[in-house]
Amino acid sequence: MVVGTTVGNTRYLGEWFEGISKLNPSTILISMDKSRHDKMPPDLPAKIFSYDTGINWENYEKRHKMWISDYSIGIGIKEILSQFVKTDCNHVIIIDSDIIVDEGLAHKIRDLDFDYLQIGVPAIAREGRFDFIDIFWKSSNFGISKKIARNILPKMNFTLDNCYPVDRNIHKMIKSLKPVKHSRIKSPGLFHYLNKNGKTIRVSTLNAQLHSIYTKPLITAKIY
Repeated sequence: MVVGTTVGNTRYLGEWFEGISKLNPSTILISMDKSRHDKMPPDLPAKIFSYDTGINWENYEKRHKMWISDYSIGIGIKEILSQFVKTDCNHVIIIDSDIIVDEGLAHKIRDLDFDYLQIGVPAIAREGRFDFIDIFWKSSNFGISKKIARNILPKMNFTLDNCYPVDRNIHKMIKSLKPVKHSRIKSPGLFHYLNKNGKTIRVSTLNAQLHSIYTKPLITAKIY
């Protein structure tokens, strides 16, 4: 198994490494956009490769302005998949660098044989009028087999005009390939660092599920 991430904010990379090491990956890949990443910690046990969109962003809090970050993330994910297909590994998992994997989730993933794996993480949706924490399946946290990776690469031609929302685009591309072995997985102990109103909070899947008891009726209500 290969595990990869794209890096903008490097604040939680230490914890990220500790978490994904529980997956026992053969290789760890990090793709970095020279125009957007923070300073990297030294001596990381990973293969780091760079690309450059040539588009600077203002700061982490404004990373989605004009969907520049989505464009960069899409290119970074394509770079990871390009590197993955050159390895002798069968699967790749891409997990955001602010998602911390616990042993429970790692154990579930290690036992899976999948073409397409969706990983549910706590998140605040970037679109829509409701700003609530929920389990966001269509995020850029996923896993695919080598066959799917080879087939999806030609489809991943991102431009600033088609990158929003990049996570949904990627999942749509994967589903269009009709993966045979499709799994969805989450863990109460999976943590996500969220930045909200200038504050950083650490939210578990369980916290998000409890919160969604109150938000779900609002999210599903029709607005006239």
